[in-house]
Amino acid sequence: VHLDQTGPLISFLPILLMAVLFGLSMDYEVFLMSRMKEEYVRTGDADRAIIDGFVGSSRVVTAAAVIMLAVFAAFVPEGDVNIKPIAFALAIGVFADAFLVRMLFAPAVMRYAGDRAWWMPARLAKVLPHVDVEGEALHRRVELESWPRRDSTAAVSAAGLTLQTPEGFVYNDVTLEVPAGDWLVVHGPSGSGKTALLLTIAGRMAFDEGRLRVAGHLLPQESPAVRETVALAEFRDVNDLDPNLTVDQHIAERLSIRTFGLWVSRSKVTPVRNSMNRALEAAHDEAGLPFQEVAGTRLVSELTRLERKTLGVVLALLADPQVVVVDDADDLRATEHIDLLWSTLAQLLEHRSTALVAGVQAASSAPAQNPSTPSPRLHLLELDTRRTLDELMI
Repeated sequence: VHLDQTGPLISFLPILLMAVLFGLSMDYEVFLMSRMKEEYVRTGDADRAIIDGFVGSSRVVTAAAVIMLAVFAAFVPEGDVNIKPIAFALAIGVFADAFLVRMLFAPAVMRYAGDRAWWMPARLAKVLPHVDVEGEALHRRVELESWPRRDSTAAVSAAGLTLQTPEGFVYNDVTLEVPAGDWLVVHGPSGSGKTALLLTIAGRMAFDEGRLRVAGHLLPQESPAVRETVALAEFRDVNDLDPNLTVDQHIAERLSIRTFGLWVSRSKVTPVRNSMNRALEAAHDEAGLPFQEVAGTRLVSELTRLERKTLGVVLALLADPQVVVVDDADDLRATEHIDLLWSTLAQLLEHRSTALVAGVQAASSAPAQNPSTPSPRLHLLELDTRRTLDELMI
């Protein structure tokens, strides 16, 4: 068009076409598929989602394509000799992508795939981040608004919670409810899935089936909100305390993270350490045992297991969580130390509405109760995937 003579095509024309058309096609695909996904999340009907999504987004895709066609076509008759082939190729590419691929082939493939178009392998779903652009969390929240009860104030509620790997169940059909301020002690042998269940409750690990609400937030859709309201004490290989730092340095580091400050004064660190010492002292006095105060200059590597567990809980409580999670609570040197830990935790949580979720290996390691008048605020959950579902009792 308006050329004096024919000439060769530009060598980088295919690369340029691929880059520009790929970017534009992704825009059109996002407009089309996101609208279909919104309808699928809302109705659960794949066929209706394709129709309603197509009707809702086709105008946007068509308008965008017409604009780009007009821009590129304008350079064909009167443009520079080097611009003409680029503009002509882009115009043809946009037309084919918008009107043939997006408006014809894409809906046809989606219709052929049906519900399978929205299926994702469980392993891949765990690895990929959960980006809720279509409002799936909102729809699920409305759907489960009255679960477990409309007026429920439970800190943790779970129904049919299941996690499975190719090797078998990690935990299976777990159902529980922990009111605010209550304690849940999960017990089971090594490898029974206690740590996995605790991390799931804390919003740090996905699950395959079931329902889970923590601090009023549904999982997995609202995992970020759960992680803000559930604090982890020291978890092995997750948030280990640095053995080369002192007690005060750990407290100052955690306070600086909470306040986004570069420096924390000693006047803020000392009350936190004093609260830990008061709780330990009260527990020792109750057991009739001598107590030695934990100095702020002591390295974490020099602490006893009881003192280190307590420090982990104290650091977790600095976030003022609604739920605090303690793993391997019975990983102490002596039985009396386990009782001391429970007494210490009771002192730390005495004036709080924070729920405690802890894991131990044996039921005998759970807090002692009076058999005639068991505490209604203590809940025990046996977790052993080698046993039948009917034997899993709270």
